[in-house]
This record gives sequence, C-alpha cells and structure tokens, in this order.
Amino acid sequence: MKNIYIIIALTFVGQIIKTQNISDVVRWSSIDYVGTARTIGVGSSFGAMGGDFSVININPAGIADYRVSEFMLTPSLRGFNVDAAFDKAMTSTQNKKGSSLGLDNLGFVIAKRPGGNWTSSNFAIGYSRTADLQRNVLVSGKINGSITTYFAEQANGKVVDDLDDYIAYPAYNTGAIYDFDKDNYYETDFLNPGQKVFRQQELIQKGGINELTFGWAGEYKSNMNFGLSVGVPFASFEELKLILKMIPVMKFRYFHLLNILKDLILPG
Repeated sequence: MKNIYIIIALTFVGQIIKTQNISDVVRWSSIDYVGTARTIGVGSSFGAMGGDFSVININPAGIADYRVSEFMLTPSLRGFNVDAAFDKAMTSTQNKKGSSLGLDNLGFVIAKRPGGNWTSSNFAIGYSRTADLQRNVLVSGKINGSITTYFAEQANGKVVDDLDDYIAYPAYNTGAIYDFDKDNYYETDFLNPGQKVFRQQELIQKGGINELTFGWAGEYKSNMNFGLSVGVPFASFEELKLILKMIPVMKFRYFHLLNILKDLILPG
C-alpha cells in the first residue's frame, strides 16, 4: 500500500510542473555583471581583485579588502543601435537606435577591524543590475506570402465554436479568414502564395534582471580572505510586437490592412 501512495503523490506533484521555452532560457540566463565604473573599466573582469562593491556578485571574498566604510551609487546611460532586414542580403535594412538612463549599483559596505587574527570583518548590502533586456527592432519590406495563411491552417477542420481564442477565432472574427463554402476549410484573400506583401514589424522590449545582495567577508591574518553572499534576484520583462501588413486596394477586393498587436509581460 505504501508504494501505491507514493505513486499517487508523485502523480499529483507532476501536474504542477511547468517548463520554459527556448526564448525564456536564453533571456533569463543572460547575466552581465556590469557593476561600478571601475569594474566596467576592466571589462567586468574583477573576480580576482577586491576593494570594489561589484565583487559581491562575482567573488564576495573581495569585500574583505575594504578598510573604511563606503557608500556607492553608479548611474548609467545605456544605448542600442540595431540594423534589421527580412532577407540575408540586407536589401531593405531598417535602423533603430535609442538610449535610456539606468542604475547599475546602489549599496554600502560597513568595514570593521575586530582585532586578533582577523584583519577585517565587513558587511555589505546593495542593489545591482545584472542584465539589461532593453531592445528595439524595426524591420519592413515586401516579402512573399501572408500570415493569414497561417491563421487558416490553424482553423482548418474546425467549426467556428472550436476555434482557439488566441489565433484562429480572432482571425475569423475580424475577417482575416472566412469559410464561404461552410466546409470548415478556411480561405483568405491571398490566392497566390507568391504575392508580394508589404510588411512592417516593430519589436519593443523593456526590462531587466536585478539583484538585492547581502554579503560578508573577512580577512584572516592579512593573507587569506573568506566571503559569502546571498542574492535575491527579481526581474521584469515586457515585449510589445507590432505587425503591419498592407496591400493596395485595387489588387484585392476585401483585404487592405492588417494590424497585429502582441503584448508579453513577465514579472518575476
């Protein structure tokens, strides 16, 4: 009986397990310890050095090198410059650039000299920006096909009441796809798959990964450092995707303009 209970318990536990897609894995694993201006000056390669607040996230034992207490504040100006195109030849390149103010570090170190064999015993607490997820991409040009073909593929073989709420039904409800023959196979205004369609897509991403860190470090007999730190990460990410497709009115009876807005918000 005990084995049966264990199997049942594992079954219920398995029902609440959630997974991430590849985009989430790449996004949340991109850590960039930018730190203070001194750390940035050496390319964030500060793990073997101490006496700087940035090492609390890299090698907390370096905090032991402080001899006096210190408060630090590191503002930043971040910029981006992105070139994008639909084809590899980059025949219709679009450029998007911008900048924003940020805060990379805010914290303080309390330095003490306890005496005896311990040369220092220092406590640190602070906020750090460990990754910046801001990006803005704009791309436009004429390419073959239309996204309405994808909408129709998602709807084919289903009655209207069975269409999903995120792709197929919104497309049917707005007239991007239709079923004139009532055979549950949906048509679009794009009868020619090779038809050139003007498409513009803008991707706006905001957010980042931050960490609230508590650390202690001490120097023993002036030749050995010990340290530990505990970080509490918190993140925010928002992605807004704007898709515009436009066809001259004289080429199609009904279809002229399609706007798609996708908004993704991921707090953490």
